[in-house]
Amino acid sequence: MKIYHYHPETRDYLGFDSADESPLELDVYLIPAYATDIEPPMAHEKQKVVFNLGTNEWRIEEIQTETPPQTER
Repeated sequence: MKIYHYHPETRDYLGFDSADESPLELDVYLIPAYATDIEPPMAHEKQKVVFNLGTNEWRIEEIQTETPPQTER
């Protein structure tokens, strides 16, 4: 079973892996902390995917970039 990892504090998507089967139960997979079996959506450039624990869904957020202050010449 494919699982998707997210950062424990920011909940940002980190990558995917395979879950291990339970040695005690048939057809049961062990999903580690900070992972889910819910596939994240694809994000575009300047976007990131974040897992929402309240709704158990992924959401896409715009990446905030700070622009350096303009200096007068």
